[in-house]
Amino acid sequence: MLIITNLIKKLTPTKFHPLNYFNQRALKHLKGVVNQGPFKGMKYIDTAHVGFVCHKITGTYEKEIQHIIFNELSAPYDVVIDVGSAEGYYAVGMALFSRTSKVVSFEGTERGRELQRMLAKLNKSEHKITINGYCNTESLQKEMSKFKKCLLICDVDGYELALLDIKLNPLLSHTTMIVECHNHCYENMEKDLIERFSKSHDIISIPVRKCADYSDYPNPNFLYKIMPKKYKDFPIRETERAPDDTWLYLKPM
Repeated sequence: MLIITNLIKKLTPTKFHPLNYFNQRALKHLKGVVNQGPFKGMKYIDTAHVGFVCHKITGTYEKEIQHIIFNELSAPYDVVIDVGSAEGYYAVGMALFSRTSKVVSFEGTERGRELQRMLAKLNKSEHKITINGYCNTESLQKEMSKFKKCLLICDVDGYELALLDIKLNPLLSHTTMIVECHNHCYENMEKDLIERFSKSHDIISIPVRKCADYSDYPNPNFLYKIMPKKYKDFPIRETERAPDDTWLYLKPM
């Protein structure tokens, strides 16, 4: 049976493989515009620097923290700093929809910065965004020192504990932060960050969701409805995300 299944997969054109088919069907239907969530209406490029662009355009990317992003859009920050910004989903989204007039973005790869410039240009928000390269504690503190009230969004693939050092950067003690904790890189990542900021911040931990809301898939057809879970989840949930990872939402006391 396994041999027959593998043979069918090899003989089936790539565009008709279920994962690719449902992904491309959603993208074609949405025509490059974010469908829902805090950045609904944002125009999007046809690729993502990390992961899959379908999650960004369906508006289901990091749905776990969308209520937090919605809440922060109306806050009067002087700047939003996005560290590990990839192609700029949060950097450009916050430039478009938040009250801030300034976004400072850090992305360590040239490819990510190139895509982010494309996304900013597509949404006519280049004037609001400064795109920098690699971020360390010194460069982060330098940017934070220029502004009074800051929102920090951090997704740095396991570097977060080293980067967010309150002793080296005391400005963190009164900064609102949304931090992705890559616990699969270091099992005590969340625990150590909570301990570090427990005296200065109220902290909420948000786990990775284990299932998708299938109503998020745009214009579902009969084939989508009868497919197994892994095919239905793929276009609307980051199934590649490590299940032990979390986010921390830190608000200064």
